[in-house]
Amino acid sequence: MKLFKSQKKSKNIIPIVNKTSLRNSSQTRSYSNHSRESQILLNNINDRKRKVINSRVVLRKKHGIFLKILFLLIVVGVVIYLFFKFDVPGYFKISKVTITGTERFVSTEDVRNIAERNAFGKYIFSIEEDSLSKIISKSFLGAKNVFVKKDYPNSLNIYIEERIPVAFVFNSEGEFYLIDSEGFVLGMVTESLQDLPRINYEGSVVVGTFLDKDIIPISIEILKFADREDLSISSMSFTTNYAKLYLNTGPEIFMGYSKDIEKSLRTIKALLSNQNNNEEVIKKIDLRYDKVIVLYD
Repeated sequence: MKLFKSQKKSKNIIPIVNKTSLRNSSQTRSYSNHSRESQILLNNINDRKRKVINSRVVLRKKHGIFLKILFLLIVVGVVIYLFFKFDVPGYFKISKVTITGTERFVSTEDVRNIAERNAFGKYIFSIEEDSLSKIISKSFLGAKNVFVKKDYPNSLNIYIEERIPVAFVFNSEGEFYLIDSEGFVLGMVTESLQDLPRINYEGSVVVGTFLDKDIIPISIEILKFADREDLSISSMSFTTNYAKLYLNTGPEIFMGYSKDIEKSLRTIKALLSNQNNNEEVIKKIDLRYDKVIVLYD
């Protein structure tokens, strides 16, 4: 019975709360709330500062770009002013032509006139070297090659390679003409002008034109290889089937067109060398057939 009462009493016991602990807990809550509000306020202030700083940086960058553009415009303006003030474009206008290589068959003054007519007063950048070379070449057939080279700032150098006479061509009328290695007729000359090989040519001969392409290349090839083998040919004549050669001092030579010219001339050189060693005089060498025919005096 007593036990039951004691249990009943214990159920009605009211817990005792310490006032000091309650006061401390309320102070802690109020402090944490205050610190949170202060932190928010500081963050807002820092954000504002950042915005102010960023706007200043943007203004500073814009100001720097503006100064750079202004400086660039000033520099460009000064350059343009000096460009026209001292007539800089005029330094690049062609005002001088130098010509070399003209001797007998090309006139220096005529080349100069054509060059000045096509280039003088023009900017050197606009001149096409190959185009001007072709114009001069067409105007002077006596020039085998023409080379034009720019010489900055305002000059042109023109190099002329004249045709070199390699033989005389003579016809039935006794007229003598100089021809070059391509069969180009350079001009009429007297017989005693130069000691060059003579070619008997029956066709029409006109100064400033090319001779028959079927005969002249053969004669030029003979002259080229003869020079290489140290054979001095004084004259040549051509028929339908063979060529007839005369040396300055030596025999009469017949050559067929179907034979190898270089090989034939080497054979001639060997025969002449043996003649000197054997003290025999060769009167005629015939290379038109399979076997070489040699006639001694």
